[in-house]
Amino acid sequence: MLKGTERGKTKMKKILKDFFSSRPEILEWGAVSLQAPLPNAANLQNWVTQGMHAGLRYMEERIEERKNPQRLFPWARSAVL
Repeated sequence: MLKGTERGKTKMKKILKDFFSSRPEILEWGAVSLQAPLPNAANLQNWVTQGMHAGLRYMEERIEERKNPQRLFPWARSAVL
């Protein structure tokens, strides 16, 4: 028998799988732990540094929050990307 937390995780995985499989325009998704740097944080930094963000200042000004969502949401343990 699943404990409450495990039951919640299993239910959330099913909800996310159903949602994303019904959205063909979303090519890739996944849940990542926020306990370590995000997988593409360095790529994002390079992209902005090279000016690929089309002058969108908020991208440049909030790069640290985008690289580490826990700066905005310290209680978060994972994120759906």
